[in-house]
Amino acid sequence: MVWFWFKASSVQPEPEPEPSSKTLHKAQVARDTSIERYHNKIRDLQESLVLAEREVNEAYRENGSLRRANSTLELNLNKEHEVNKQLCQEIQASEKRQQELRKCADSVRSLLKRANYELEILKIDKYRKGHRWITAVQSNCLLSQQRDWFQATRDQDKSGYAKLQAQKNRTLWRLTTSLSKLALQNDQLKLRVKELNKAFQTKFEPGIELAVAREKLSGARQKIRVLEAEKLALLAMDKKATDLEFSLRQELGQEKTRASRLEGAWKDAAWLLDGDWRYVDKQSLRGILKPLLK
Repeated sequence: MVWFWFKASSVQPEPEPEPSSKTLHKAQVARDTSIERYHNKIRDLQESLVLAEREVNEAYRENGSLRRANSTLELNLNKEHEVNKQLCQEIQASEKRQQELRKCADSVRSLLKRANYELEILKIDKYRKGHRWITAVQSNCLLSQQRDWFQATRDQDKSGYAKLQAQKNRTLWRLTTSLSKLALQNDQLKLRVKELNKAFQTKFEPGIELAVAREKLSGARQKIRVLEAEKLALLAMDKKATDLEFSLRQELGQEKTRASRLEGAWKDAAWLLDGDWRYVDKQSLRGILKPLLK
């Protein structure tokens, strides 16, 4: 046991070769450059993170300002609605007043008719119980005064109603223009909010950009398919047109041959009419007259 322990302890490991100073210096330089590179990357990432946070804060602030502007526009719109409601109530009151005046005018007309009827009755009996009734001139004067008063009140009511109607039309036009402007501004604000949300999402979610690109690519492919289908349809139409042109040319050639034959038959018939056709062979005469009959 002692001998084996002595043999094992007597065996010493070989010393490792010490690295040279150049290799140590190179390793140190490489380590320093890598550390400096990582520090630069970390600094750049921190700067980009700060810029992104600034942009996000600006987007949030802009979104808040847009929402505040939208709320103010809605408040203005509500105020305009209240003003329009008040004007409508005033117009309804004026219309109600006009209806009451019309009823009053109808009652006055009925009273005038009744007074005229009573006047005609009283004209028959001029004197009763020693009292003299009013004359026709006085009654006509009273009637003209009542008529003038009624006409003046009616004209005044008409002018007031016309003024209220004109004011209503002006306010309605102003309200419609302001409503159209507010609707346009609201649409612009909504579009701006959508753009900001989309920009915010695409800023921090690159998958959305990929989806948008894929959607554009699918749309382009769909357009290409439609154009290819239109191209095939145009080629088929071109083929039909060429076939039709060929058939028309064949028919034109046939018609030309028929016309030439007919012209020859006409010439032969004219020659026969000039000469004596009784001495012509019947077979040749039948051959001349057949194209003419056709």
